[in-house]
Amino acid sequence: MNQPSFNRCIAILGLLFATFCFSFAPIQAADDQTPPYLVDPIPNPNSSGNAQNCTVKVAVVDDLSGVEQSTIEMQINGAPPIVEPIIEPLTSGRGYNIYTQLEGFSGGETITITITAEDNNQNVMHEFWRFQIAQMIFDERIVALYPLDNAWLDYDLEQHHVRFSWTEGYIPGCYRLKLTPDSFPSGTIDIEQNSDGNPFGMVIADFPISAAEDWMVLKSLGSIQWQVAPIERIGGAVVGGYTPVQSLRYCTQNIPLLLTPAHNAIIRPGYPPYVSWKAIRDADGYYFICVRLDEQGRFTNDVISSFIPPLITELAISPSTWESYSPGKWTWSVVATFPDGRFSEYMLNRFTKLESSTE
Repeated sequence: MNQPSFNRCIAILGLLFATFCFSFAPIQAADDQTPPYLVDPIPNPNSSGNAQNCTVKVAVVDDLSGVEQSTIEMQINGAPPIVEPIIEPLTSGRGYNIYTQLEGFSGGETITITITAEDNNQNVMHEFWRFQIAQMIFDERIVALYPLDNAWLDYDLEQHHVRFSWTEGYIPGCYRLKLTPDSFPSGTIDIEQNSDGNPFGMVIADFPISAAEDWMVLKSLGSIQWQVAPIERIGGAVVGGYTPVQSLRYCTQNIPLLLTPAHNAIIRPGYPPYVSWKAIRDADGYYFICVRLDEQGRFTNDVISSFIPPLITELAISPSTWESYSPGKWTWSVVATFPDGRFSEYMLNRFTKLESSTE
């Protein structure tokens, strides 16, 4: 190889070597014109169904001059996070992770995370992303438990108390009991009560009464409709609405209280009703009567009746007798008789006998 060619080769190799070295040399701050950027935001942008206390995390990265840690800031919906963010360097050395735990927001809210930062050449980044917290749906309604709808209550059964009970609300503690007697305006009673840790989550409200006078007042009110609703502790606004209307009636001790079957019970074919009632003092017997109703609610000719001796307060209808009658709505009652020829007051309950094909 002649001398000019050799020199030319040396020059080309030198140029290649310089180019190679320059490509791997660190870029000076003066050469960096691009700001940092975000990588792998958590929760995912535009996602929904996130927990109220979810982790918020993102990496702030700059590939050229690097991120200045002291300039990294996070805001959540325009304010600093309640939980102080933690900033840690990435293992790659290209930037930092910043993360915190979300706190202080409600279900269904849209959250905007804003990150600002600068690189070492004072290029400013201002980026954000949004996500939504899951909508937490709580059933604020409660369920009335006692007395059952259309209940007849007597003094002995209530044990000298007027008692109501219902399930505890999602926000327990304050309730409004609404009472509407026949022919009287409705009234309400605000009650501060909880379940006291009982395993059934049941709130019980007891109103002590005296033996005779108060009970006669309750009886004179006739049918009493009642509802209950949770209320806010401050202001007393009803939360979630009242329970459905249920009715009850207080009776004197000379009414045979019907026990089974319950009012509006469903009786299946092949299972005749077993009826029972509460005994009446000084009664010398009971008349049991059960009548099928037509579509207009009138009595039909399907009648089951029997006279029961005074020491018996139950009756089992035989399957053959029961199957000989038509399906439909039935009403039944028990009337006590007394030695002086008097009859007691009475109450009426209903049940439905199903057709054989519906079993």
